[in-house]
Amino acid sequence: LEPPFAGSCDSYAAVVSAVLHAPPVEVPSGYSQELSESLQNLLARKPHNRPSNRELLRSPLLREAFHDFLQSLEPAASPDRKSSLQPWAKSRSSTVVSTALATA
Repeated sequence: LEPPFAGSCDSYAAVVSAVLHAPPVEVPSGYSQELSESLQNLLARKPHNRPSNRELLRSPLLREAFHDFLQSLEPAASPDRKSSLQPWAKSRSSTVVSTALATA
């Protein structure tokens, strides 16, 4: 592996120019349509065309895995769980998990 534009750019300004004027990156074949679309969206040249974290986590590619992850956190955040966490930390983590589950 070598850095992008390593052979063609001799300065930071040249790298910036190359990035701005390079053709869009094509996702290699062999990946699922969902992953390919997510990658294309993440590689959008203009930042406002890229998905937000919320959009990514609600996408078909990540929605189920993220929901499962949040479900796995729920027992750790339950108020009746005995742990070394401070009381404020337990209530905060429970709120975070509840909020994430409600929005996912």
